[in-house]
Amino acid sequence: CHAGGDNQRGAKLEGIFGKEVKLVGGKTVTVDEDYIRRSIENPAGEIVEGYQPIMPTFKGQVTEEQLVSLVAYIKSLSGDTSTTTTSTPATSEPKAESETKDSTQEQAGEKEGK
Repeated sequence: CHAGGDNQRGAKLEGIFGKEVKLVGGKTVTVDEDYIRRSIENPAGEIVEGYQPIMPTFKGQVTEEQLVSLVAYIKSLSGDTSTTTTSTPATSEPKAESETKDSTQEQAGEKEGK
C-alpha cells in the first residue's frame, strides 16, 4: 500500500522520514517518530493530501516493541538508522535544580544537628 507503483494507496514511505508533508486541510507536518507513531495508531487523524483515509488503526494491536520496530523500519527507508526512542512515560518527574539543592542543604543541616 505504501511502496509506490500501481497498487499504491497510501503515502510512499521510502525517503519520507524527516521530510515535510502536506495534510488534508492544508496543515504541513514533518515526518518524525511522533508523526509515524500517531499515523500507525490513529491513521485517520492526519491524512496526507491526495490520499483517502483507508488505513486501519493498529492501536491496541501492536506492542510497544513492535511499534518501535515499525518506526525504526520506516526511518531506515530514508537511510536513517539512528536509535528509535520510546514514548514510555517516565515514572517520576525530575526535580528542578533549585529543589534538589534545597533538599540537599536540608539533609546536610539535619546531619549537623541544625
